[in-house]
Amino acid sequence: MTRFCTQCGQAVPDNCSFCTNCGAPLAASQPQYQFNFNPQPAQPQPMGPKPKNYLIWSILATIFCCIPLGVWCIVCSNKVNKEWDRGNYVGAKEASSKAKTWIIVTAILGLIVNVVYVFSSGMLDQL
Repeated sequence: MTRFCTQCGQAVPDNCSFCTNCGAPLAASQPQYQFNFNPQPAQPQPMGPKPKNYLIWSILATIFCCIPLGVWCIVCSNKVNKEWDRGNYVGAKEASSKAKTWIIVTAILGLIVNVVYVFSSGMLDQL
């Protein structure tokens, strides 16, 4: 039966009272599993300036264009900040791009709906 040191994680022979690697005292009965004390470090991500979150534009799109799509724009805009705070630069950049795209879609859709409404109400007045 192999035991492992609770301090350094090194395998220790059964007959030892102290770790042969770090000298830490060993308990009489230890669980039979090994901790990974040296996990692989995370790959550093390239960092740049914080991406724009377009929150103001999202709020304006919600108010003036289309409420349901505008709310989705606000959600995407807030995700930029969340990902940035987590240290996920790539995720923040993707969320920023998604927010910008949805703001444009919302503005175009709002413009189309308003133009159709104006023309249809004008034609109904002529009837």
